[in-house]
Amino acid sequence: MQKYKAVITIIFLSISLFLFIGWASSKSASDRVDKTIAAEKMAEEAEKQKTEEAKKQKAETEMLRLEEERKAQEEAARLAEEQRIAEEARKAEEQRIAEEQKKAEEEAQRVAAEKQKAEEAAAQKRAEDQKKAEEAARLAAEKKKAQEEAAKTPPPAEPTLEERLAATSTAQRSNQIILVINKRLYLMNKDGNGNWTKVFECDAWHGSRGFSSNRTEGDKTTPTGSFPIMFAFGTSNPGTQLEFRQITPTSHWSSSRIDPSYYNRWYEGTDPVYTEGGERLADYQKQYKYAMVIGFNWNQVVGKGSAIFLHVDGGNKVTEGCVSVTESNMLYLMQNVRPGAQIIITTGADNLKYY
Repeated sequence: MQKYKAVITIIFLSISLFLFIGWASSKSASDRVDKTIAAEKMAEEAEKQKTEEAKKQKAETEMLRLEEERKAQEEAARLAEEQRIAEEARKAEEQRIAEEQKKAEEEAQRVAAEKQKAEEAAAQKRAEDQKKAEEAARLAAEKKKAQEEAAKTPPPAEPTLEERLAATSTAQRSNQIILVINKRLYLMNKDGNGNWTKVFECDAWHGSRGFSSNRTEGDKTTPTGSFPIMFAFGTSNPGTQLEFRQITPTSHWSSSRIDPSYYNRWYEGTDPVYTEGGERLADYQKQYKYAMVIGFNWNQVVGKGSAIFLHVDGGNKVTEGCVSVTESNMLYLMQNVRPGAQIIITTGADNLKYY
């Protein structure tokens, strides 16, 4: 029995050892398989990593290549642009040089043309100067000859005042003319043979602004021209042959613009329509002691002027447009001027031919 147990124990131990050895062997194989698998995995991972690294390196290499290619393209584009700009600059410079050369040529042509023109003008001027000199010499010779001839012949006498007056159209329609030439007054009579004689002469005064052939109301000028003597008036009648009007407190010379029919006319009354802007004759006792109406603007153009008289000077030896003389000279005129008389007012005897 004891022996049996020992055998069983040995068998058990043998089996156990066998199983242990099988297990150990199995475990060792399993470990080897695991290690192999692990190694394979590690190799696979390494290969994969190597592949990834290779791909990454290849990608980086490609990126570097593309970047270099891009930079090369940009550099080529930059160089091409610089070349284009340089080419354009070259062409622009060539065009500028060509234009400047053209301008220089045109300027040279212009200067040459102006020079030629100036030379031609100078030549023409020399010819004209020569011609003028010859003409001046000819005229000088003719003048000298005329002077020599004139020295042999006495100059014609200046026409007299009477002769000048006789040549006027006014002298053809009147037998008596009062001449006012600047600051002198003459009374001229025509006889039955048509000859004119100066019968009276004295100083006379006119408007403060001189004479005018186109006078207007209030401009203080004396009108020039030939006018009839319309009538006489005053504070008393000294024995005139002219129609005479006695000044009363209501006597006015109207400058009415409201009723043009009274403009530049005598008005007897006090209606302001006719007295406004005119003259109350009684206010000028000295000047209008003796006076004659000069027929200036007798056609009553409103605004042209009114109240132009021959009257006694007020002492200032200047008027607002009338003609004035001293009281004694006016008295003479009142007593010697006849109906139909004319008055010519002018600045010089040479102007009588216009009247």
